Amino acid sequence: MSRALVALKHKGELPQGALVGLDAPRVGVFRAALAAGDAVSEGRVLGRLTILGRVFPVVAPAVAGAVLWIEDAAAVQYGQPLVRLGSQSAAAAAEAAVGAAATSDGYAVRAPIDGIFYTRPSPDSPHYVQVGSEVSEGQTLGLIEVMKTFNPVVLGGVGSPKRGRVTAMHAVDSDEVAAGEVLLRIEPL
Repeated sequence: MSRALVALKHKGELPQGALVGLDAPRVGVFRAALAAGDAVSEGRVLGRLTILGRVFPVVAPAVAGAVLWIEDAAAVQYGQPLVRLGSQSAAAAAEAAVGAAATSDGYAVRAPIDGIFYTRPSPDSPHYVQVGSEVSEGQTLGLIEVMKTFNPVVLGGVGSPKRGRVTAMHAVDSDEVAAGEVLLRIEPL
């Protein structure tokens, strides 16, 4: 991944309940790596900004709070709102994140590490999963390559369903992903 860009602190008025606003540092397409309720502190990857085909992680400046709202998969202008933070404690934010993992959008499967995400074991092999695929705990959903080492992404962990159906693929084959970024969503069965 390219060097990180630091989100701008919002200088104007914020919506009610928001204590800190973080804005786009450049023009590009922003893809979120966080969800509502996630705790944010200095250096936390908020998402990635694609600028003329290059991908840059966007990190938080010296701030602390919990995500109230975050932009996702949208073209943004310089200074456009990306994230709004509230004052939840880290513990409350962690609880909210686990509760939010199974929202109406489904359970969010997140990248455990930075790297390149692959949806299949080789270019001529079938995809591990696609939208509509039924999955179960322990099943491989994809791979993340880091320095020629392939790390499986499997269904499991705190708050994950035992069985489910893939409802959305947020990362596509050969995407660069940041730790914490949503790769796909699963509807519990």
